[in-house]
Amino acid sequence: TDGGYIKIKTVSRNPGSGATTGHILIEGNVTSSGGTASSSTAGNDAGYVQLETTSDTSTITISSGADIIAKGSDANGGELNGGVGGAITFTTANDSVITLHDTLIETDGGAKSGNGTAGAGGTITINDPLQIGTGTVKLQTGADSNNTATAGKVVVVSTINSTSGETRQLDIVTGAGAVDLGGLIGGVDALSALNINAEG
Repeated sequence: TDGGYIKIKTVSRNPGSGATTGHILIEGNVTSSGGTASSSTAGNDAGYVQLETTSDTSTITISSGADIIAKGSDANGGELNGGVGGAITFTTANDSVITLHDTLIETDGGAKSGNGTAGAGGTITINDPLQIGTGTVKLQTGADSNNTATAGKVVVVSTINSTSGETRQLDIVTGAGAVDLGGLIGGVDALSALNINAEG
């Protein structure tokens, strides 16, 4: 079956016991990938994942060891298409920081069978300043080595920095997809490396 969509949206409140922050903190894996295809069937599509805050000071943080995966599954026999990867989107209300710690975000399309078509990778969109907290962060929408997945785009609208006082690495792999980086990279805290593997 196709993967289900996941949407997490926070709203700050001020109940009698005190105000809530409206931050999003993910400490375990989030998966919306398509299920394994049955014999002689096309791959299943992944569902989308959306993380959104609505308070001006609310942030989004993905902890170390927590990955977000929305991959299409492979076709199984015949001349069939692979499943489509799911789009993953991060948005805060007021350009608040989105921090990723040693995170893999992956939206590959599924492999084709025979003369079918490989599934398109889902677009990864980060709409606010991106901070690399620990380790290496990897954003992947296409195949690592053979670029068999069709276009899957990576968009980072704002700046990219390491966490304060550190130098961290960002890897972007899009296969046939494009990469759109819209802000200054390392302007406050430099990256140790920015590796981009893209044919788009």
